[in-house]
Amino acid sequence: MSRVRWTDALRLSVGSLTAYPVRAPRSVDSGRAALAMVLAPITALPLAALWWGLAALARLTGLALVCAVVAVGLSALVTRALHLDGLADTADGLTSGYDAQRMNEVMHRGDTGPAGAAAVALVILLDVSALAALWAYPPGALVSVTALAASRSTLGWLCGRSRPAAPGSSFGATFAGTVPAWAAATGLVALVVAVVLGAAASDASVLPPLAAIAGALVAALSVAARASGRLGGVNGDIFGAAVEISLAAGLVAGAFVTAVAL
Repeated sequence: MSRVRWTDALRLSVGSLTAYPVRAPRSVDSGRAALAMVLAPITALPLAALWWGLAALARLTGLALVCAVVAVGLSALVTRALHLDGLADTADGLTSGYDAQRMNEVMHRGDTGPAGAAAVALVILLDVSALAALWAYPPGALVSVTALAASRSTLGWLCGRSRPAAPGSSFGATFAGTVPAWAAATGLVALVVAVVLGAAASDASVLPPLAAIAGALVAALSVAARASGRLGGVNGDIFGAAVEISLAAGLVAGAFVTAVAL
């Protein structure tokens, strides 16, 4: 695969999932779109570094809750809150009724309804409380950044060949159905290997970060199955909702296993 194609895919991934300024890719095709979704965890690396530093600060000062709030705020900032917006739109759409056309109309409105507001508030509360709990333990930093990376790695699975784009979705039309199962599996294996090596290097239990990965993947696939089944395919809002819910699920699963293991 040419260097230009890799560069285009990385630019597409960063430009689609973050607020970081990047040049537009030279061209976009299904191959570049697939690679962009497989490379999605890379877009979280700067935020992961910030989270790691905040985890160290939380341990040093004892202000884990304050650091957790800052971490969640930074997450919204570097993604322009696009994932949170997708979560709100998806929640509103799912509670609007069982008609796909009605759901699509609600999801494309500019406002946020009570279901969307409640979903965003609940996810943010879970993120903050789970991070504060994790950062009370020395291995908590590894678990939290693992959940962060895992929430992005789920996008490869959501763009599987068997999952169509929702009607009228330009984002879905670009990415849906582009990623073969082996590519999504390769990304997951790479994340697991990195986690195992990280746990070994820090002399920490591998169970909490593996629980974070499992929780994130199950949550993302569940959200996508429910929402796309109702809508008739995936769109950008469903991707955003899956990222946010999988992050919360990964953090909560990692926090529970950390508390039990330690």
